[in-house]
Amino acid sequence: MYGNVDAAIKFFKTLVEVVTEEDGMNMKQSDVDPCLFYLHKDDKLKLIVTVIVDDCAVSGLPEDVKWFMDGLESRFKITRGRKLKKHLGVDYVWGYDEEKQKYYVKATMDKKVQASIEQLEKFLKREIKVKPSPGKPNEYLQKSEDESLVDIDEYRSLVGQIMFCTTKLCP
Repeated sequence: MYGNVDAAIKFFKTLVEVVTEEDGMNMKQSDVDPCLFYLHKDDKLKLIVTVIVDDCAVSGLPEDVKWFMDGLESRFKITRGRKLKKHLGVDYVWGYDEEKQKYYVKATMDKKVQASIEQLEKFLKREIKVKPSPGKPNEYLQKSEDESLVDIDEYRSLVGQIMFCTTKLCP
């Protein structure tokens, strides 16, 4: 799949056909996010599937997840995973709260944030101070008098990482 320029889009189009066929899986594709699919049965939401390139994250009861995976396997060669541990830079920890008698999932980006901080420190060539807010009220940025050039590739990479973390944590 990774050898052809248009392989990912061709795979996705085929996946959409397989997942949404009325005589097949009959799932609905979201109008808002084309990479999100869902299944309703008996007026209840049974399954949610998100697709990133050729990876699927499936949420639902075990029997519904099995049904979905069996349906995919009838058309594609797949690897069945287990509980989601990491997806798009987000780490997931699954647990059970004995006191509340409920299962929970904790999603964090601690490793991604730490990697971004380390890249920023490397870029600035100094340790940075972590603060709850990067600015103070009524304080404005001043133009730097330092004429040294910024490595534009490192700068863009850093801004991209910050934007990724921000949109993942605060969509």
